[in-house]
Amino acid sequence: MNSKTICIISYITIIGWLIAFFQSKENRTPLVKFHLEQALGVFIFSFIWPIVLRLLFAIVPSLGIVLNPLSFVPLVFMILGIINASKEQMTPVPVIGEFVAGKIKL
Repeated sequence: MNSKTICIISYITIIGWLIAFFQSKENRTPLVKFHLEQALGVFIFSFIWPIVLRLLFAIVPSLGIVLNPLSFVPLVFMILGIINASKEQMTPVPVIGEFVAGKIKL
């Protein structure tokens, strides 16, 4: 697989990330490394985000109408990551991308 394909696959579920990680093991380009880090950050965020939303809903139940559409934020981040990967750009995912770029080392 080429670098572009590996970058795109890394955003498609955690299984796709594992496939991309092991496929790129021997020749990992900076582009692939960047998108693997970003995708892993998106997956970590997608596990933490629902917990945050449920806590907010438990504290203020009337926010349910506002918080419900916010549950799609991880999906939006995945789509933006796939778009950046398909253009072969090293643009971080909004909000969490800059944080992830400095913290995760592959």
